[in-house]
Order: sequence, then structure tokens, then C-alpha cells
Amino acid sequence: MPIFTYTTQSDAGAVTTGKLSALSRAAALQDLKRRGLRIIDLKTTSPLTGNIQLRNPSPNGMDMSLFCSQFALMARAGVSQTETLQALTRTTSNRKLQLALEDVRQKVDGGILITRAMNEHPLIFDRSFIALMTAAIRTDTVAGTMDRLSMMYERNVKVQQEVKSALVQPAITIILALVVVLVLSILVIPQFKSMLEGMNVPLPIYTQALIATSEFMRSWLVIFPTAIILTGGVLFRRFHQTEHGKGKVDEFLLKIPKVGSLILLGSLSRINRTLSTLLSNGIPKNDSIDIAAKASGNAVLERILQEGRAHIEQGGLLYQVLERYPKQFPATITGMVSTGEQQGELAPMLDRVADFYERQVENDAKNLTKTIEPLMYVVIGVMVGGIVLAIMSPLSSMIAALSK
Repeated sequence: MPIFTYTTQSDAGAVTTGKLSALSRAAALQDLKRRGLRIIDLKTTSPLTGNIQLRNPSPNGMDMSLFCSQFALMARAGVSQTETLQALTRTTSNRKLQLALEDVRQKVDGGILITRAMNEHPLIFDRSFIALMTAAIRTDTVAGTMDRLSMMYERNVKVQQEVKSALVQPAITIILALVVVLVLSILVIPQFKSMLEGMNVPLPIYTQALIATSEFMRSWLVIFPTAIILTGGVLFRRFHQTEHGKGKVDEFLLKIPKVGSLILLGSLSRINRTLSTLLSNGIPKNDSIDIAAKASGNAVLERILQEGRAHIEQGGLLYQVLERYPKQFPATITGMVSTGEQQGELAPMLDRVADFYERQVENDAKNLTKTIEPLMYVVIGVMVGGIVLAIMSPLSSMIAALSK
């Protein structure tokens, strides 16, 4: 029988963690509900049963977009918050979002404000969501706000997918090519080694190098470079998790030709879309910039926006800071922000900029893929062709010698 680990909260606010056995996840949920406990988290711990989920990911952008769209539809129809949360708990496919919504529903039933209940799940309902929801409830514009949130999540996901597709596809191709070369070097070349060496034909230098490389990769010496690579990966990950390390890595990524430009465009699109959505719903300018800075996903851009926020608090304008960094914030953005701030229409200006950069990301992603693909084919051709040449050259020499 599967074993489940749960985290619950009592009416008094005490959080409890424990384990229980149940036939299924649904049975475990019913058991905990019968005890009168509010479920914060529930996950399986037995990896050998049929109902086990090996992964319990957080909701992605499309999950949140669908949730916001359904919430807006039910709010527009006049459905109460409790009934809306109960219905969305049943329809969402993401487990973590289901548990969070169930917890929020129980707290709302207990008289707690929905925004306060959602704020207890920051990994699901981020600062921009809470800020927009709070403003929407205050101004009685929940349906419209949730529609804009749904669109924001959807468009941000689209941009992220374009960037990832352009960067991941070449990487996968190169990795597969390296795997093929590795298999050839370890499994195929040794089969030809004894035959090549018994031909009594001088082996070309590149054939000797290929055989030596194959022997090295088959020997225990390969453990050392592998250990170095793994250790380097762990150290890099820890370095990237620090504030200083993330800043340095993000700064380096933006300097990579073609790739850095695509990453920058994706971040700028997300910044403008988030900032426009927040400002359109009445969120103060300082708070909007702070939230958009953290949503950028890039430490360099976040630092610049925080500098702009501080400048605004001193009586300045955002564009005055952005124009100091033309490499990160091109004149297109600076000019639109300047016009928007001076005319009091910053939100619609940013929305237009976001639309422009979304189209630019799509075009640049396609162009990057078209540019990299021929280069990848050349590299793969040289690698595989070199191996074939190193094997076939001695065979050709032997056949030519025998034919005389």
C-alpha cells in the first residue's frame, strides 16, 4: 500500500508533518479531511507502487494562464469565491496548484481574505499575482484583471518557449552527435584495431590518434576528466546560486553573440508585459518596477530597474536611468518609456513595446536556428567523416597494395 507524507495545519494554526498509508492519493486526501485538517502538501514516498508520481512539479505558465482564465469566467458569471476555488480545484491538473487552491478555499471559508490566503503560497501565487488580485478586489475588476493575468502568463510562456527552442534544439543535436562519436570510439573502433595493426601498412597519423583516443576513453584514465567535469558542474551550480555568481553568469550570457541578444529580447518582453499589466491595474509605479525587475529572470536587468526605482523615489523618471544602459535597454524602449511617462500613458506604451519584442523574439529565434543548423551539420560531418576516413584510409592502402 502506498505511503504518503503530508503537511497539514490545524484550526489553531499549528503545522504538522506525518505519514499515512492509503490505497490512493484520493483516499489519503479523504482521510486527512475527515480528521478536520487543512492540507498544505501531500506527496507519495513509496517509489515501488503503481500510483506513485515521481515528479510533482510546480504549476507552469500555461497552468496559471488556464487557472486565471477560468477564474475570470466564473467571476464574470457571479460565482462566489468559495465555489470558484472548489470548482478550479477539481479541474486543474497540477497537484501543487490543487493543494494550494484547496488550502485557500478552506481559509476563505474560515473568513480569511483570499489574497491573504494566496500569499501563503508564494511559489505559486507570486508578488505580481497578489498585487493585481488585491487591486482587482479593491476596484471590483476581478474578471478583467484575471483575463489580463491569463494573457500575461500565456504570452510570457510563448516567449520563453521561443527562446528555449532556439537554444535547446542545437544543444540536443550536438549532444547526440557526441554520443554517436563516443559509441563509435568505444565500441566500433576497437573492433578494427587488431585488423588495422595486422595489415603491415603504415597507419596515418590521424588513424593512430583515433586509436589512441579510443584506448584512452576505454581505460580507467577517463574517470579523471569525468570527475573534473562533474565537480566543475557542481561548483558552477553553487556559484550561480549566489547573488554575485548569478550576476556574473547573466552578464556573460548577454555578451554571447546571437544567443545573448535572444536572451535579452526575451527578458525585455517579459519585463514590459509584466510592468504594463501591473500599471494598468493601478499598482503604484515603484512597486510595479520592483515586481517586474524580479520577474525579469536576469540579474543585470534587475539591477538596472532597481536603480530606476530608486531614481523615481528621488523625483526622477525611469527613462533617465534606462538611457544610461543602451546595450541592455535599446533606444526603442527608452523612447517609448520617455513618451509614456511624459504623456501619462506608460502602460499602453509598454504594452506596445512588449508586442514588438515578442515578434522580434520569434523572428530572431527562427534566424538563430537557421544560422546554427548548417554549422552543426558541418561539425557533425567533420567528426563522423574524420572517424570514417581514419578507418578507411589504411584499408584503401592495403587494397591498393594487394592489387599490384
